[in-house]
Amino acid sequence: KNPKIFKILEMLKVPKERWEEFSDPKMWIEYFKPYWKEAFKKAGFSIDWRREFITTELNPYYSKFVEWQYLTLKEKGLIYKGKHPVVWCPKEKKVVGDHDRKDEYAGIQPEEVFVIKFKGNVNGKEVIFPITTYRPETVYGVENLWINPEAKYYLVKKDNEIWVLSNLDLKEELKFEVIEELSGEKLINLEVENPVTKEKVKILPANFVKPDFGTGVVMSVPAHAPFDYMALIDLGIKPKMKFLIETEGKKNLVEEVVKKLGIKSQKDKDLLEKATKEVYKKEFHKGVFLIEPYKGLKVSEAKEKIAKDLEKEGVLEKIYILPSEVICRCGAKCTVNIVENQWFIKYSDEKWKEKAHKCVDQMRFWPKEIRDTFHKVIDWLNDWAISHDRSRELGTPLPWDKSQVVESLSDSTIYMAYYVLARYIEPNSPDFIGVKPEQLTKEFFDYVLLGKGNADDVSSKTGIEKEILEKIKEEFDYWYPLNARHSGKDLIPNHLTFFIFHHVAVFDEKKWPKGIAVNGHVLLNGEKMSKSKGNIIPADWALDNWGADISRFLIALAGDSTLDDGNLDTRVVEKLKFELPNLIKEFPRLYESKETKNNEVISKAFLSYASKKFQSLINDLDELNFRSAITNLYYNFYKEIKEYLPYLNEKDRKKILEEWLKLMSIFIPHTAEEIWHEIGKETLISLEKLDLKFKTDKNFENSIEYIDRLIEKIREFKELLERKGKKIEKVEIYLPTKENYELADLILEKIRENKNLKEIIKELKESNPELLKQMKKIQTLFRNYKLITRNERELIEGFKEIIERKTGLKVEIKGEDENSLPGSVKLVLI
Repeated sequence: KNPKIFKILEMLKVPKERWEEFSDPKMWIEYFKPYWKEAFKKAGFSIDWRREFITTELNPYYSKFVEWQYLTLKEKGLIYKGKHPVVWCPKEKKVVGDHDRKDEYAGIQPEEVFVIKFKGNVNGKEVIFPITTYRPETVYGVENLWINPEAKYYLVKKDNEIWVLSNLDLKEELKFEVIEELSGEKLINLEVENPVTKEKVKILPANFVKPDFGTGVVMSVPAHAPFDYMALIDLGIKPKMKFLIETEGKKNLVEEVVKKLGIKSQKDKDLLEKATKEVYKKEFHKGVFLIEPYKGLKVSEAKEKIAKDLEKEGVLEKIYILPSEVICRCGAKCTVNIVENQWFIKYSDEKWKEKAHKCVDQMRFWPKEIRDTFHKVIDWLNDWAISHDRSRELGTPLPWDKSQVVESLSDSTIYMAYYVLARYIEPNSPDFIGVKPEQLTKEFFDYVLLGKGNADDVSSKTGIEKEILEKIKEEFDYWYPLNARHSGKDLIPNHLTFFIFHHVAVFDEKKWPKGIAVNGHVLLNGEKMSKSKGNIIPADWALDNWGADISRFLIALAGDSTLDDGNLDTRVVEKLKFELPNLIKEFPRLYESKETKNNEVISKAFLSYASKKFQSLINDLDELNFRSAITNLYYNFYKEIKEYLPYLNEKDRKKILEEWLKLMSIFIPHTAEEIWHEIGKETLISLEKLDLKFKTDKNFENSIEYIDRLIEKIREFKELLERKGKKIEKVEIYLPTKENYELADLILEKIRENKNLKEIIKELKESNPELLKQMKKIQTLFRNYKLITRNERELIEGFKEIIERKTGLKVEIKGEDENSLPGSVKLVLI
């Protein structure tokens, strides 16, 4: 009975008398399926409910689909039974996949390390001090061993040897028996024998040794390990520095890096970590080994050969450790276990990896930068345990081993394909074709999903009508490949990469996925939202208390398409409770307003601006930048529309408002629908198509931005002068000369050729050196090129009323001035 579970059930308003029922995993599905379905309907989500299904063995139809998938993978030689290191829960006695862990422990997998056996004597017994290392080649340079004097150590019997170690988490993997407990302090200053050099070295104290990492016994190689180097200096011992590796002509790389980073002691842990990574990287990739019989070999080659040779001599073993702590959802600390007779999927297969890389190269990603991350995951991803003991899990049994079920990250890798099938083969669908699970044979899936075989044969074998088979196949070919898979960033190292691997293994290239969208976690008012913390907002509570549109608005405002965590800022709620009803009243008044000032310049400028603005908003939506889209659409653009509406004719005014409302209906569909009918429309706005064709004029393309910038500059100068005690009443504007416009045209021409400022200056120097005397003008024009326009007089005169209203100054256009530049006219404030 986990109090955290009871807390979650309480937050979700599950009646207390029913809590005990949730000890049965099936109850979570049976209770919350209708809960979420009702919530999605309340929120106004557009969902085709004919395609709903459950993804466990509770649904024999879906299980048949998973069975087909894994039979297909097994036939391709991508699944095998073997012995493998896995993350293991000692409490529940099971493999712990990422979904079985607390969120922050996702992606951590066993790493191979080396154990080298140093011999010593403890209490009259010959024992092995098994040091843990990633660098077996450096055993030739050992000056001492490190042990944490404050930790508990144990004598343990492993096979026919007695080992000294501190980490009992290795028990599952190494199968040892504890004989005696020791204090680390008592092991200090004992002598041990290096099994390679036969030298005697001392055991010294080091608090940086983590007792639960590896064996808790570490070898000290100061010539090639910054931590060891500084630890000896801190003990007042001058390191002997036995150099084993030469890197780009240098032997003493450690001292060089330590000096460069300004490391003073072991307390500079972050800098020492940085130094360690730098030394190891350089030595591994560029270093040459100096010790016979491996002299002259690259370190990467020497490491492999030395490890093999020491293993043959019986002084080295390979073990697996977790590079950092992993906690199972049950609360137990995980260990590594070497599981026998476990089913694995062969993600290490090089040809399979090649296809996965090819798929990634062809895909679109939101955000764009995660493409490289997927390539890296594909490179390092190793074989994966795909099944759990059936007695402990819900899931689909392996078709060839019914004692095991496919684990949750692996059984849902291509379920997007099942959405098409669900409409026809799920009993709750109105289009159910009346089949039984046993009719969903491999031939059925091969035909409708892969196009293998022919409809007549499949119909004969399955008893499903030929016409129905052809219809399902036709629909699948219409919908697949999927355009985008949406999920969280924590699933990149596993489930989302599996999704790519499985698609390229099962389907032809034309059916490979086209995109993946990844988002961060969710914060609530700046703090991580978590059921275990209790700071969650149940969906039904939000919909009942805030309403669907405010809830949707809040979600859209939470973030853009980045790996950053989205933030639900509930402080916006009270404002929206006032603003959305007000929008329903205000919008029809604006739509039906007869006020018009018939200003042709402003009309042309704003229509051109609106066209560009709408396209920018569409781009935001296409890039899944919902916070940018709703901020620009609702908070910024609507304000601009209201400002310029009086200057537009009725047709243009109504068109801009309608298109704005159509886009807003994505976020606030119920409010938008209400407004749509208030302005006399009889259709549903949710079914309307956008029509963003406006009467634009290229000469007015950046006019609104130009006027905004001009107003901003006038205000800045005005405030500056007023702070100096001057009373400003008028602004005089001087227009550019003909020569300055010609210079601007020349700069624009170069910019259109994708030239940068340095390239433009170089070309001008070669073609017309005289122009370089106007360097300051050239730099200003380059900086303001987006605002350069030939019709400045027309614009300023057309917007005169708005400029005067926004600056509080009288505007007067004077003549030309050689210091006035296109896009940055000369201003004189009086």
